[in-house]
Amino acid sequence: MIFGRHNFFRMAVIVKGMDGFLGMALGLVILLISNEQVINFFNFATSYELNEDPTDWLANVLIQFAQQLSANTRIFLAFYIGVYGFIKVVLAYGLWKRII
Repeated sequence: MIFGRHNFFRMAVIVKGMDGFLGMALGLVILLISNEQVINFFNFATSYELNEDPTDWLANVLIQFAQQLSANTRIFLAFYIGVYGFIKVVLAYGLWKRII
């Protein structure tokens, strides 16, 4: 059976490990980019919506978030997301090797 429980479990563990690696990479990216780059990204991401509706609530909240993002907040986010990703990778490895 191709899609048996065991194969489904293996695929889920692989996806969990890949998600963990992406989380660690995102944490690193958050550390390496500047506040100006964050603001530029959110301006680019919301520009189409704000051109259509300048009062769009979500787009305006995202722009305000980017403008008020401090260096300490970025460090906290990077650490949190990176450590969370690392824990996912460790758990996926343990499940794959049947340690856990």
